[in-house]
Amino acid sequence: MPVFQALERNRALCKLSLQQFVLDVVDSTHLADMLTVNTTIQELSFSSCTWNNFPAGWLYGSSDMEVQLQAAKSRWESWWQVDTFAHGIRNSASLQRLRFDNNHFHNEEMLRLLRAVHEASQFRELCFENISCQSIAKIADAVRQTGTIGKFLVLECRSSCCYFADSISKVSSFPSTTVYTFMT
Repeated sequence: MPVFQALERNRALCKLSLQQFVLDVVDSTHLADMLTVNTTIQELSFSSCTWNNFPAGWLYGSSDMEVQLQAAKSRWESWWQVDTFAHGIRNSASLQRLRFDNNHFHNEEMLRLLRAVHEASQFRELCFENISCQSIAKIADAVRQTGTIGKFLVLECRSSCCYFADSISKVSSFPSTTVYTFMT
């Protein structure tokens, strides 16, 4: 996406919000490059964005060989896409906050994202807003595998789902700085 390349040298850029974007592998590469080159950006947020190489769930239950091959290809591309984005997080000199509003990840993508945040020394806050009940389990699983991420983790759920609260109560590996917000 040319806009990311244009922002690489923008020294006035502190916050970038992407709303309803569809990002592909090339976009992820440009975004990672921008995070690596730009030394002023502190916050990056995604609202209702689609990572179009992330595999669709329906692909995995099919017995059709062609569909299975497409699923495998999509999964490989999705991991590569997240790794590319994670590379930008790790190598950013200034990024401190990452926010996801109404975005969905698969377990492996979530794990790779949290590892990048864990390894980025300058990073301060990771926020998931409007997350689903299913997402909390993926976040919890990724935190367990990553270890305490040592960052400020914010989880906001806008449903009164018992599963959400029950999942949190069973996770001892969430950082003590985690803030939970429930909105009904």
